Amino acid sequence: MRTVVIPLFGESPLLISEIVKQISPDRLILCHTWSKKGNANLNAQLLSSYLEKELVLDGNVQVKPLNCSEHPFSLGESFSSMLLKDNAELESTVKMEYHVLITQDTPLGYFFGLTSLSGSLINTSCYLGSTSIDISRSHPTDFQPNPNNQPIQSLPLFDDILQAKVWLQSHKGSKEIFNLALKWYSEDRSRFKVQESFQSRNLVELAASQNNEMQQSRVSNQIKNLLECKQNIRLIEHSKEGKQHYRITSIGRTVGWVMNLEDD
Repeated sequence: MRTVVIPLFGESPLLISEIVKQISPDRLILCHTWSKKGNANLNAQLLSSYLEKELVLDGNVQVKPLNCSEHPFSLGESFSSMLLKDNAELESTVKMEYHVLITQDTPLGYFFGLTSLSGSLINTSCYLGSTSIDISRSHPTDFQPNPNNQPIQSLPLFDDILQAKVWLQSHKGSKEIFNLALKWYSEDRSRFKVQESFQSRNLVELAASQNNEMQQSRVSNQIKNLLECKQNIRLIEHSKEGKQHYRITSIGRTVGWVMNLEDD
């Protein structure tokens, strides 16, 4: 069962329709740090009723007040405990997936809770969304001036990064091609911003410019290996432009950044 979890804070309710469109969940959990008796919980219940009708999720939108402080440790413990309890109640009858949406303003404790569950038996993933075009909060290479064009992106968890690194270590050929893709993006950093796609010939040409002659068939075979990774550690993916066009994923960019730090 696919469950989208929305910590209600700041702008996050504005992103619910978009994350539902992207994930197509079976149910929604709306959680917050306030108590069951407060006005915030009453508002959350009103939002729940609205979403059930608007998103055709009759009876499958739940509100879960955590009744805790926003201190990272307190909130992290309460949030992870809520997910563990929910999973225990349902896992015996159906396989569970939890997709958690956070924003730049979401209290840090929610990410602490997710981090504590990363690598556990609970299948969790994290997404980062924003409706803000605050000029002070983004680097120019990442800034999107259109308020209606703020993407929801997968945010890798620690265990995903570790799994991806282990996979690359055991697939040396794929690692070499992935490094070429990273260099292609680094040649023009704006390619990251617009999620520009590349083709195998782009990597062949880049390798040749570095005095490394490489057959296109070899590059294509290793790209195929990278595409066949498990979804949570898939470093590149097909682009909408066509079957022979590829682009780096959120975890691919993160793993590349970590690898560069380790090389330094």
